[in-house]
Amino acid sequence: THANLRGLTLHLRPIPPVFAGDPALLDIVITNPGAERHGVALRFHDREAHGSSFAWCDVPALGQTTARVTIVPPRRGWHGMPTIVAETGFPFGLFRAWTLWRPAAQVLAYPRPEPPAPPLPAAAAVAGEQAAARRTQGSEFDGMRAWRRGDSMRDVLWKKVARSGEMVSRDTAGAGGRELSLEWHEARVPGRGNDTEPRLARLAAWVLAADGQGLAYRLALPGRELPVGHGDAHRRAALEALALHA
Repeated sequence: THANLRGLTLHLRPIPPVFAGDPALLDIVITNPGAERHGVALRFHDREAHGSSFAWCDVPALGQTTARVTIVPPRRGWHGMPTIVAETGFPFGLFRAWTLWRPAAQVLAYPRPEPPAPPLPAAAAVAGEQAAARRTQGSEFDGMRAWRRGDSMRDVLWKKVARSGEMVSRDTAGAGGRELSLEWHEARVPGRGNDTEPRLARLAAWVLAADGQGLAYRLALPGRELPVGHGDAHRRAALEALALHA
């Protein structure tokens, strides 16, 4: 039974961020340097805090397999990994062998968006020189510019691409000379005074709404500001700033 575990190595793949209260999937890669192993189980050491379910697997000879378990971060911010037990009762279930493993990794939890959030704030007019500078970055067509690295695929004008063969994107940053600004002071929730968490929840909902509509936006927090941007990378940066706000 002990030999069924001996020599196995465990590796945790990078964990994508989740929203607080949502399950984070842990992909644990088990590498086997020897003969085939059967009936290997992974579970959390603290069953009361993280559940008592097992992830069972067999590991091929000189190969790898992946076992999946989940944790649920209860609040925003970084969360360390709990201790995991790898165990087996193979071959007859008469004996049990186990080992403890604490992955050196963390998972980031974003603030849970307010459900439902009020409409996005009204976009403000951009100063004349700034708006003109943005328009010059586009093409001769209003609201369209050459595709740039980092642009979301949702902003690509596929009909134009099909006709011309050139990648072009919707110019959300310069269209109309208006700019969406997500401000800390505008996210105040009535009846909650200066509470931090309700404001972060509202701003998270606004970030998702603006991103879903393909809008460019800036995010202004006390002591930190993200400049105007759009796309997947900008959304992740905004949500991370909200998650780590002190």
